[in-house]
Amino acid sequence: MMIFFITCLFITVNGQCPLVCSCDDHDKTANCGNQELDAVPENLPWFVQDLTLSENQLTRIPKNAFPSKNNLLMVNFRNNQLVDIADGAFADQKKLKTLTFSNNQLTRVPTNGISSAKQLKELFLDHNKIQMIRQKALYENSQLEWLHLAHNNISMIAGDAFSGLNQLRFLNLEGNQIKAIGARVLAHLSSCVILDLSSNLIKLIHEDAFKPLSAANTLKLDSNKLTDNSFPSNVFERSSKLEVLTLTNNSLAMIPPPEVLNGLKSLSTLSLSANQIVLVKTKGMTSISTLRRLHLDENRITILEPESFDGLKNLKELDLSNNKIKSINNHRFDDLVDLEKLDLAKNTISSVESASFTKLHNLKELDFSKNKIEELDPEIFLYNKKLHQLSLNNNHLKIPHVNWVKNSDHLSVQLDKNPWTCGCHMVVFLNSFLDGRHSATTVLNQIICDEPEELKGHPVNDIDEGHMHCWQEVDLLWDAAVFIWFLTLIYIMRKWRILQLCCCCFARRSKTT
Repeated sequence: MMIFFITCLFITVNGQCPLVCSCDDHDKTANCGNQELDAVPENLPWFVQDLTLSENQLTRIPKNAFPSKNNLLMVNFRNNQLVDIADGAFADQKKLKTLTFSNNQLTRVPTNGISSAKQLKELFLDHNKIQMIRQKALYENSQLEWLHLAHNNISMIAGDAFSGLNQLRFLNLEGNQIKAIGARVLAHLSSCVILDLSSNLIKLIHEDAFKPLSAANTLKLDSNKLTDNSFPSNVFERSSKLEVLTLTNNSLAMIPPPEVLNGLKSLSTLSLSANQIVLVKTKGMTSISTLRRLHLDENRITILEPESFDGLKNLKELDLSNNKIKSINNHRFDDLVDLEKLDLAKNTISSVESASFTKLHNLKELDFSKNKIEELDPEIFLYNKKLHQLSLNNNHLKIPHVNWVKNSDHLSVQLDKNPWTCGCHMVVFLNSFLDGRHSATTVLNQIICDEPEELKGHPVNDIDEGHMHCWQEVDLLWDAAVFIWFLTLIYIMRKWRILQLCCCCFARRSKTT
């Protein structure tokens, strides 16, 4: 009986949740967050696997902070004031899978503090004050798959810093002070699938820097200091599995040439937005024929050279918006036989030649909004049978054509904010929608007349057809026929009158004789 009583007492004491925490034995959680704690609570229930200690005042995690009886899998220290994690802090936590130290004051990677967590899969060290990553910083955590080091002050990464992390699949170094990628900085990351180096100060990349990334799928280098001289030839020669490469918001003046992009045999997305590119060269991207999405928006492109996009037969999306393109010449997009979306908005385009889109049989979305287009050939979209989204708003168009919209099924077209002339062409165009001559749709009350003066400012669907001063071909033919009939009648009557006069004169002479 005494043994039973002692056993029950032991279970009760050790299963009791600390007063500052909220425990759930069903979910196996203990939430001790936002309690102004300055120390890790003691006597956590044995069943707790997910422990939250975020939003407190913890400055240090002592050695053996959690007894061996605990079965912790996840511990969250987000938003504390941690400056130190003692050696052996998690010495007895053999099952630990996830550690979160985000938004603290750590100045170094806690190598010895977490070295005992041999089963650790995910480590959050983002938003701290870490300045460098030393050699073999996490060598003991060989099972690590996700490592978050974003938004620190990291300016130096030692060679072989990631030694031992052969299972790492995701590495985030965004928002640091890294200036260069050396030959062995990324060594041992043969399993890394996603690498984010965005928002650093990177200007130099060693020719061997990316060679260890044989399994990489996504590489982000946005918002750095990269120039045309930053990429050595064949820097991606072993990146045959890379599918996404983002170089947005750098200082590139040209699209990286074939000798740089050589080796990217699986690349599907290339983002070069917000650089300083001024032209797209002839056959400049023939080495990346697998490309499906190309972003060139927010550059300074004025010229698309002939055969600019040759070799990109698999391209689905092309974004050329927010550039300085003045005209679209014939056959510039002829090789893009699979293209579905073309964005040319926010340029200074004033002319578009009639054979610009003849080979784009799969085109579904075309955006010409916010340009300076004054006219378009009536048959310019004749071969774009799959077009379902056409944006022509905010241009200088005056005369609409039914043929723009009649060749595609269920086309939605935006035509607002153009200086439309409300005459015969507008009547025919308007009636084509009202009479159901095609399946296209538009918002008619957004088509506002600019001419003639008496109709200026009026939506076309509010104007009586007679006020548009339009005589259509049928009307003109009818009027002409009536006029000719009238002239013929007068002619016959005059002839008849002359005949009558002759008869009268002849009769009078006969009587006189």
